[in-house]
Amino acid sequence: MTKSEEEMELQAKVCTNNLTNFHGRVVGRRVLGKNLAFASIQQVTGEMIQVKWRPDKFTQPSMLDHSFPARRGALQLGALVHLRSEAEWDGDALVVVSWRVVESAPGRSTPSSYLPHRLDASHRANSAAKAVLFAKCASTPPLCRPWTMGACVQGACPYRHHYLSQVEEEKNTAWVQSSYVRNPKAIAEVSSVHAAEAKAMKCARVNVFVDWLLRTFGLTNLRAHGVLDIAGGKGHMAFTLQVKHGVPSTLVDPLLRQTRFDARRRRMLQQHSAQPPAHLPMFFTADPNGPFLMEHAQSLREHRPYLIAMHPDEATGDVVDVALAYGCPFAVVPCCVFAHLYPGRSLHSGSSVRTYTELLDFLQERDPGIERAELPVEGRSTVLFMRAPTPHVPAPAPALAPA
Repeated sequence: MTKSEEEMELQAKVCTNNLTNFHGRVVGRRVLGKNLAFASIQQVTGEMIQVKWRPDKFTQPSMLDHSFPARRGALQLGALVHLRSEAEWDGDALVVVSWRVVESAPGRSTPSSYLPHRLDASHRANSAAKAVLFAKCASTPPLCRPWTMGACVQGACPYRHHYLSQVEEEKNTAWVQSSYVRNPKAIAEVSSVHAAEAKAMKCARVNVFVDWLLRTFGLTNLRAHGVLDIAGGKGHMAFTLQVKHGVPSTLVDPLLRQTRFDARRRRMLQQHSAQPPAHLPMFFTADPNGPFLMEHAQSLREHRPYLIAMHPDEATGDVVDVALAYGCPFAVVPCCVFAHLYPGRSLHSGSSVRTYTELLDFLQERDPGIERAELPVEGRSTVLFMRAPTPHVPAPAPALAPA
């Protein structure tokens, strides 16, 4: 049987349970992210058919099916695909329920089939081998720990998903409960002054922090002094402040990012007729002999910009130190403690800094003028800030000032 004959045979439509199965080649595609995708399918008879993917109609794929085509690479032009769709039309297209690639496009490898919860083929092989080993040894598979915690994501888990006795269940229940109270300090840090339903998602924390900065420090003050966004990553906060609110902003982050902006940022630049923020690709440290202070210490003394930082990791302490030393107002949202990197940190009480709460206390003890606030956002959301600190380091003599 030739390849064309095989395609003709596969072309036969089968309607079962109000669903339609058909084959064809992808001749057009349009992927709109995780929520919508379109494709033009040319059947062997030459008939064109339009199909669409919608999350609310897309069923859980089997081991041979593919996941939702959230990327264009998943829909290869020229690939032979098998689709299962609803029999009724949704507008001018059929809604795909499940699908898979039968033959990849010329010069392209066949995409990986859907694996439950993104497990790769080697993991499935290992799971199958473990199951065979348990059977050959005539032994009872061990209890699946993730299952006992309610979080097993393996599609073919070789471990046991049931209790052998009530004693085992009670013993495991006690173990699970003890794991949650093993570190009462860490558990206490999870609580917040905001109710869970009042918190914004993590993806919105930049906008939440920017709104808080405008309310706390005032737009006029921010525009007058400017802002340094410390360890700001891709610079979302600096971009929002400068482009949307007209606050002169500079990103200080050692990683060089792509200069090409996405469509949303390009629209913002065009809408506000603004320039993107400047970028200083260097580490921000409180070391007076470090590159940052060697080049910009005088500018900090003269302009006293606002130092802001959202989860700056290792630079958290440096932001506070530099702000206090040069009299710069600041606002920082600490994240990780990094106790192993700073074993010498200790509170006034003499105890070492090991937890997030202790880190906040340690930083706030640096100056009595440091205040604390909470952002209504998920995750680490405590802000330590100071409005107008008094410089701790005197300005150098004119003869020693940089040219």
